[in-house]
Amino acid sequence: MPNHQPPGRALRARDGVVAQVVQPDAPGGRPPTGQTPPLRCLPLPRRVHDGDPTVWAVGGDEAAAVDLPAGPVLVLGPPGSGRSRSLTALAAAAGGAALLVEGSDPPSEHDLQARLQHLDSGDLVSVDDAHLIAGTPVEDLLVSHAARHGARAALHVAAELEGAGTAFRGLLPQLARSRTAVVLQPGMPGDGAVVGARPPVGDLPVPGRGVLVHRGRTTRIQVVAPPPGRGGQRLGEVG
Repeated sequence: MPNHQPPGRALRARDGVVAQVVQPDAPGGRPPTGQTPPLRCLPLPRRVHDGDPTVWAVGGDEAAAVDLPAGPVLVLGPPGSGRSRSLTALAAAAGGAALLVEGSDPPSEHDLQARLQHLDSGDLVSVDDAHLIAGTPVEDLLVSHAARHGARAALHVAAELEGAGTAFRGLLPQLARSRTAVVLQPGMPGDGAVVGARPPVGDLPVPGRGVLVHRGRTTRIQVVAPPPGRGGQRLGEVG
């Protein structure tokens, strides 16, 4: 930091962003006619309940509804950050998942292959705890599905943030090519490196709080509390 700073100059400790405080011309004054009113920045709520199933998160300066990302989406975060609830909220906003794969209880290779063969690029596949199936035939099938449909693939994959940026093969690097991710509770700017972004850090560590990254642009978000039930059906529960 320089030794001398102009009045109103500030440094945000959580990410090192330099800011300048705007000094009003007069206390309580209004902007002159014809000028744009000052931008409002509303705080994000700690918890969001929304009756509209198409709303999966609120965010940005106005804490408004966030558009559903198209194509493949990574959901990354530490344990307890709300990965599963984010996956559920995304699926609900998309109208439900055609297939839900649980990394903690994965399907057989044969069953998964049979189901994937009947899905097209618009049929949503949600994968939870993807780090638990790394290096398995189940992951290989999902990688092939993602590669076959490319940027059109409706594929949402949740996994632990730790290790996501150092994986060189598998489902996470495959989806990272889309450069779209929900990074929950980032602890350092490098936590978004897997999708080529440096998310702001130091936010409240509440479930569902994080950053939506899309092609390098970041938006602070709070994921809505999920409705009862999951956002899709597990393989084996569907006839």
